[in-house]
Amino acid sequence: MSEDTDFDAFAPDLQRLEWVDIATVAQAVGGTCYGASGGEVRGAVIDNRRVRGGELFICMPGAHVHGAKFAADAVRRGAAAVLTDAVGYGMISGVEVRAIVVPDVASVAGKAADLAWGSPRSSCRCGGDRHEREKLPRPICYATFCIAWGTALPWSGRLK
Repeated sequence: MSEDTDFDAFAPDLQRLEWVDIATVAQAVGGTCYGASGGEVRGAVIDNRRVRGGELFICMPGAHVHGAKFAADAVRRGAAAVLTDAVGYGMISGVEVRAIVVPDVASVAGKAADLAWGSPRSSCRCGGDRHEREKLPRPICYATFCIAWGTALPWSGRLK
């Protein structure tokens, strides 16, 4: 954990995650790898201030600024790789980091994060995509994820 990162009791324990090869993530999302060969990630973040070490930093274009603007800071904090588009890749040209470049980051960010987090959706007790088919509320899946990874739930009381 970076010394200037606040402790987050709700963040999953990265030590419990398996490392995932960056090339595997790139292949799954149809991206192209740039930078040094090899490398692995565990976990994924979109906020550079939440990097604890080893994560995939997802750089999406925003309404006012591209996430790639924060890639250098994410790498300084320990990000192992970045997922970005061609515009973002141009912005990180001076940063030494493994990059996965895709045409549309938003359309593949979920899949990349799922892989980087060890595919928690595949072990979801509510049946993975069952919440989509049966319109189950998202908190059920989130609660399952928290329980599976041994983290505390951010609310108390009953789920409705």
